[in-house]
Amino acid sequence: MDISKDDDFISESTYLYNYNYEDDDEAVTTVKFFTDRAIYRPGQTINFKAICIESKGEDVKLLTNYTTTVYLYDVNSQQVGSLNLTTNEFGSFNGTFSIPLDVLTGNFRLSAYGGSHYFKVEEYKRPMFEIEMLPIEGEYRINDRVYAEGTAMTYAGTALTDAKVSYKITRNPMWWGYYRGGSFTQKEIAYGEVDVDDQGKFKIGFKALAEDFGEMNDYIYYYYTVQVSATDINCETQSSSTLVYVSNKSLTLSNDFYGNIERSEIDSIAINTNNISGTFVPANVNIEIYKLNDPGYLLAKRNWEVVDKPMYTEEEWHSQYPGYEFLHETDYKNWSNGDKVYTNYINTENDKKLALKDAANWDPGVYRIVMKSKDKWGNDIEHKNEFVLFDSKSKKMPYTATSFFMTDKYYAQQGDIVNVYIGSSYEDVYVLYELEVKGKTKEKKIVKVNSEVKTIPIKIEEEHRGGISVNLMFVKMGRLYSSNLRIDVGWENKNLDLKFITFRDKTLPGSKEEWKIKITDQNGAVSGAELLASMYDASLDVYASNSWYWSILPYYYSYSNWTTSSFTFNSASPYYLNFYPDYISKSVYNPGFNFYGMSYYGRYYYYDDMDYEGDDRGVGGVYRTAKKESYADMTMVSNTAVSQDASMISDEVALGASETTAVDGMLMAG
Repeated sequence: MDISKDDDFISESTYLYNYNYEDDDEAVTTVKFFTDRAIYRPGQTINFKAICIESKGEDVKLLTNYTTTVYLYDVNSQQVGSLNLTTNEFGSFNGTFSIPLDVLTGNFRLSAYGGSHYFKVEEYKRPMFEIEMLPIEGEYRINDRVYAEGTAMTYAGTALTDAKVSYKITRNPMWWGYYRGGSFTQKEIAYGEVDVDDQGKFKIGFKALAEDFGEMNDYIYYYYTVQVSATDINCETQSSSTLVYVSNKSLTLSNDFYGNIERSEIDSIAINTNNISGTFVPANVNIEIYKLNDPGYLLAKRNWEVVDKPMYTEEEWHSQYPGYEFLHETDYKNWSNGDKVYTNYINTENDKKLALKDAANWDPGVYRIVMKSKDKWGNDIEHKNEFVLFDSKSKKMPYTATSFFMTDKYYAQQGDIVNVYIGSSYEDVYVLYELEVKGKTKEKKIVKVNSEVKTIPIKIEEEHRGGISVNLMFVKMGRLYSSNLRIDVGWENKNLDLKFITFRDKTLPGSKEEWKIKITDQNGAVSGAELLASMYDASLDVYASNSWYWSILPYYYSYSNWTTSSFTFNSASPYYLNFYPDYISKSVYNPGFNFYGMSYYGRYYYYDDMDYEGDDRGVGGVYRTAKKESYADMTMVSNTAVSQDASMISDEVALGASETTAVDGMLMAG
């Protein structure tokens, strides 16, 4: 498709895609299986339950009094059992299968029309104990002595005695987002065995060795993998592992200001101080916030990397290609600090938030947060990040940019108002706006933007449940600018609340423990429901973890996509013309011979500076090279050394100097 108006032109290589699927009128039957375990032994009983529904889009109903056949298939997909079952008033049925004793182990499955469920059948031994690594506290520097602790306990709660724990320590390099060189690889640095004490505890110590490359690089740190395994007197072995993060810096700083932030919603800033393992550590932090100097560059971003040898100076570039970025002028991470609007101090041991009382008076724009602290070893720690402060009540762009798309909510409920903001520093921009609901375009219009920000409110309706998408697109100066904003609208009206109202954890000998569960709907009213419950055997998680999950109602995502391939790039490599003789390699294979234990394999090759005429493949031969016009000068070369022997007879046959193929035959007798 080619579109042109005056000096504006869209290449035919531009690709516009918008797919709207039609609702399928055919109802779909779904059968969801639930089993009491994820792994069984041959001969054990499978207890299962299934819920049957019929769905047509969002129209879902339970299949009551519905009869179907459930099949049990083995690892080779051979049927080993079947049951005819009928659903009850809640659309469910349940049943059991006995797994045969003489079956090949592996993945079995339950299957019925509308669904299937896989589970394992194995000759396993139930684990009697577990080994667990405890959280590693504190911070460690390179070359420190590190200690990792763990426990080896039986599932009955007693310590695992008379056991040894073997361990292996592996060092792995990591980087602080920017890396300045060096060659670092994973390496095993320690191994050994330790004893388990009377409480089932063990302790492993190792030195956090680093790569031998001189002074520690400020941008690299390590994580050490501690792998352990324990074997009891019955030869049962269990394993576990943990990670230890080690660096010459022990503190990381962060905050909750990022992206686009509505000015009216700012009241405080959260400060996070963690060690490199992600565990909170208290620290004294100085916070400064600057408004950045907007250089006012209205430039289209670069679509390629900066070249190493530029042909133009920045002035020459902007003179010949106005409106396009030379380096990274539009990236506000490179903008300089302007006025300081905020400064404060916090000790995160006492509080993790700072109030921003004057933030409502800050001008819209791009801001930089500078956080400084010291770790426990006296290292200076600094963190910088930028955010955009946006005022929804103003039509002014928060900063100079070719496009600005955002929404004030990414999750909404029925009755909420979601505002979509469309902006550009360009003048006379025509933005195509589409509201997509359930894969179909519900609303479409052109919004004119004239170096401003416009607001489009969307009221969330019942039909928006499952999520809606806003698709935005405009073309300016040969560039396509687009965005897809999805607003998640949940199915809270379908939620059920489960609450334990009676739970007895101490019972008399021989009595049964009882649970009572109250089920209510989203309004707190008692809801008629059927409950599925099962005891959970945590020890089987070693082999296969059992979990139940089922999302019945759909969630919708955008099916529209605007892309362009108008701007592309390619690469070139130098080639040398006529640097080597222009020969074409051909190969001819001769039939092989039975040498009764002696093997001799070769292959014919010759090079031809004329047209290629194919090859004839066999299983034997010798390797030789020659030009086509000089068969008499052919030299025999073999990839297998053959000794001179009176019993070896060589017979060369030329098929004619004028023919295009030469075949050499070698006959061997012994």
